[in-house]
Amino acid sequence: MRLAMMAAAVAAGVAAFGMTAQAVEIGIGPGGVRVDHDRNCRVIIDHHTNRYGEEVTVRRRVCD
Repeated sequence: MRLAMMAAAVAAGVAAFGMTAQAVEIGIGPGGVRVDHDRNCRVIIDHHTNRYGEEVTVRRRVCD
């Protein structure tokens, strides 16, 4: 039942944007369905070592 509701939400989201050529990202996860436009965004990945000696990866989304 839950999968059917998510599929219906994705179909409604796709239908809402019509048939134009747009970059749309659709994600289904534990938080629900997410529809996001690609606004010339990029992900910047930084690697560093914290004060405990652990390797840390930080991902930042930067949109122009």
